[in-house]
Amino acid sequence: MKVEEIPLSRITLPTELHRMTLDPLGITRLANSIRDVGLMQPITVEAQGDHYVLRAGHRRLEAHRALGRDTISAIVRPADSLATGEVLTWTENLEREDISPIEQARALERMRSKGGLTIAAIGRTLKRSDDWVETRLELLRMPPELVEHVHAGTLPISHALTLARVTDDNHRNHLTTYALTSGASHAVLKDWVAQWLLDLEAGRLATAALPPLPVEGQSYTVTVPCITCAKPHPAVELRIVRICTGCVHQVLEATEDWRSSARGDDTTDAPRT
Repeated sequence: MKVEEIPLSRITLPTELHRMTLDPLGITRLANSIRDVGLMQPITVEAQGDHYVLRAGHRRLEAHRALGRDTISAIVRPADSLATGEVLTWTENLEREDISPIEQARALERMRSKGGLTIAAIGRTLKRSDDWVETRLELLRMPPELVEHVHAGTLPISHALTLARVTDDNHRNHLTTYALTSGASHAVLKDWVAQWLLDLEAGRLATAALPPLPVEGQSYTVTVPCITCAKPHPAVELRIVRICTGCVHQVLEATEDWRSSARGDDTTDAPRT
């Protein structure tokens, strides 16, 4: 490896960029820093014929362009195979804190599809656990609105993956708004999603419980659904009971009439058979 001063005009971007967007304000701040103190770390490029393919340093490259510079210091690597070319790009960029989980996921998916690497091989290459790789890849299977929230950093990964279990769009959108506006924890969201799954199994999706949304300017208490009546209550008012899945269904079946009355469902006086 060697560091050279190379023309910006001869640097091309890789076919698949890891970053979905570049923050213009961040580029401006970086450009100001480079102008004041210089480039602290050269970019990394791969020599290919009469040009260079960028492997690491997209923001630094754009900052130099913003400054009107003609050249940039770069670590020049020889043209090589996918294993040391694009994988080098993936490895270096995935270590950056400003790469979003969705950008990581898309890079991992490309490693798997184009590079033909297994999850275990990807984990070894990046020095990450199989669970870390699988979790990132699972993000790409979420509904688009959840993908956008995770990419923007407005919704944690755990929250988004839990919300993705709700397949009813309207119900999921309500719970997503609840998560974004109420400050509900992951544990709270899990309770609401678990309640939806119970209603799904019981065929009651039309009356599935929903948490009340906060009203701007008013105090708000995060709530969780009661396992029997499904009404929202502050968590401190509820009791934690250890109960297996089989017993849950028995309790729900035995208390169906009472719970229907509590929910305000239509009932009849006809005897049950």
